[in-house]
Amino acid sequence: MGQSSSATVSDFGIARDLADGALDAGFGDGGRLAVEFFGATDGAKWVAVQSAGEQLVAGLTSSGSSTGLGLVRLVP
Repeated sequence: MGQSSSATVSDFGIARDLADGALDAGFGDGGRLAVEFFGATDGAKWVAVQSAGEQLVAGLTSSGSSTGLGLVRLVP
């Protein structure tokens, strides 16, 4: 979890591992997922796992002129 960056923007960067430590190829793109909010700088900072396995990922998002909280719920 963190950032997935290009030359102009950064997004929430989320990866999911299997029990053996390998990336879960069935998740996102080869085990990795980038989540874009406003086209500027986003960065995942916190994760919580709910009882049914859903993951809540939160972090800071920016539109370039304002900053806020971004929240993503991932359902297995």
